[in-house]
Formats: sequence, C-alpha cells, structure tokens
Amino acid sequence: MPLILDALLGSDEDPPVRRLIQALGGEPASAKERLVGEPAYQSRRLQFASGVEVILHDDAVVAVVLHAAPTEFAAHGSDLPAWIPGINHGATLEDLKKAIDAPRYVTSMGFTLDGAYAVPTFKDHRGWNEPGNLLSITLTVEAPGRSCRPEDDDCPVCSELLVRGEDPDAGAGKTADGAGGVDVERTIAGLSSAVSARPAQGEPALGSAGRSPTAECIRTHGKGRKPTHLHPVPEDHLPHPVPRITAHL
Repeated sequence: MPLILDALLGSDEDPPVRRLIQALGGEPASAKERLVGEPAYQSRRLQFASGVEVILHDDAVVAVVLHAAPTEFAAHGSDLPAWIPGINHGATLEDLKKAIDAPRYVTSMGFTLDGAYAVPTFKDHRGWNEPGNLLSITLTVEAPGRSCRPEDDDCPVCSELLVRGEDPDAGAGKTADGAGGVDVERTIAGLSSAVSARPAQGEPALGSAGRSPTAECIRTHGKGRKPTHLHPVPEDHLPHPVPRITAHL
C-alpha cells in the first residue's frame, strides 16, 4: 500500500508514479479518457491486467482502485494480499478494519490514512459482513461523500447531463480540453426531454428497454431515492455518534 500512497497526486512522469506503473505490469491493458464536469477536467483511467486501475485528473493521480472481482480487463481481479497484507477476495468490512488498522471516516465505510482514504465497495452496496461481497478497494485523495468518487467519472447517466459544444479548432464533434464549453440550450433541452419521459405510476421499473438513462436518473431523484454513488453506512460501524445539526433559515 505505501507504493500506492506515494503515487497519489503525482503526475505520470513522477518517479513514484512510474514505480507504481511498473509494479502493475508496465503498459496498461486499456486506457480511457473523457471530460468531466464544468469547468471541465480530463479524467484518464489506466486499466491494468493485474486488476488495478489508476485514475488521473488533469495528469495527477487521484485514485487507485484494487479490484477484488473480475473485470473486463482483468479476469481474476487484483492480488489483494500483495497490496494489503491480511485480506483476500473474501474479506468483510471487519477484516478490512483489522488489516488496514486506521481510523474509520465518520460518514462512510472508508478509512482515514495519512493524506488519503481507503474506501471499500461491496456488491449492491450491502453485505459487508458476508464473505464474497467485496468488489473493490479504492485508495483516493478525495474525502468520501464530499465529492463524486473518481471511479464514477464514467457513470453512463451523469455523462449525459452536460451537452458540450463543438470546438471549431478541434474538428467536428470534438471538444479539445473543454474549449467547446457547455451547450446550454441543448443541455436544457435534454433535461426537459428526460423530465417529460418520466413514467407514470404503475409503469415499468428502472432499466426498462427504451428509456434514456437521464430520464431514469431524474425519475430516481424525483422519488427521493439515493443515487447509487452514495453508499449506506452500517450504523454499527460508525466510529462514534454523528451529531444532528439543525439550520435555521
């Protein structure tokens, strides 16, 4: 794990990042890039056959994802014991607590490290007390719950929310470095269309064929459900009671 922590916030030319990439096998099995947010930043995902992803925002490493389950680029996931001694692919949240031996982050299942966080993900965001449900462990500089997780940069729903204009200097359909900006009219039109597409009571559930992901996202929020990016925190695993804060407006 120290090899990963040393690489966080470094560029892909920094020695700690180069050492990490060499430990992962050198060349990634695949690489994905996309613009995220507005003002836009470049999100790059280096996916290694060893079952590890390195995520960079504008050329700085912001997260490293250790996959416990098979992925499209790694048939068996990562070698978890090599990175975090004392755990395996069947680790529960309690196993992680013992192996990582770090304070729990107050509002999530993550752990607070020295300048970083270790955040596990479990199948369907539940079953953390049952072996075999661990999907991944993300080592990140982003505090859990304070911003979108770096590993969610490729969310198929969120990626539809902003429609970017074309950058005339980059060619048709291109938005080099976000220079094209957000096309406000098309973004509003897309959101309006998604709102209009919300099904009435009794119609098919989320995920039905023919329904746009954006429409599903808006319908989900309209019913007061939590986005799937937000992970529930088991009450018995909170490090101490969280005080209730009341705002007077």
